Amino acid sequence: MQNRVEVYFVAIEIVGQQVFGEPGDQVDSVVHFALRYPDGRLETNLMASVWHAIEPVSSGAVEVTLPASFRCPAYERSLERAVEEYYRRRVGVDGTLIRLGKKGASPLIIGVPMESAASAEFEAEPLNAA
Repeated sequence: MQNRVEVYFVAIEIVGQQVFGEPGDQVDSVVHFALRYPDGRLETNLMASVWHAIEPVSSGAVEVTLPASFRCPAYERSLERAVEEYYRRRVGVDGTLIRLGKKGASPLIIGVPMESAASAEFEAEPLNAA
């Protein structure tokens, strides 16, 4: 049996922010995605919450929260890492503007999902590993 989990990222949406170009700045976002389970089932319209301490921008803390239904020991940590990597590769800050893409890109608008398709895959951990 194949244990591959596939994640299809769709968009990033900012749901709240405190960005003044000062220490303590933070962003609350939602990452929209779909998930294909090892048994082939596809679940769509999924979301993970992302909290980002954006000072300093490149190494600020990122906390990913998955819905309770995705807290499965077989793939929870790998899915959190995939969401964080997707988010970090796309979101940046220019002063007080949060953007998706390279420096100078259009800023993200609160409540408006910005499409940025990508995918990731990882092995589900065996639940009965000794």
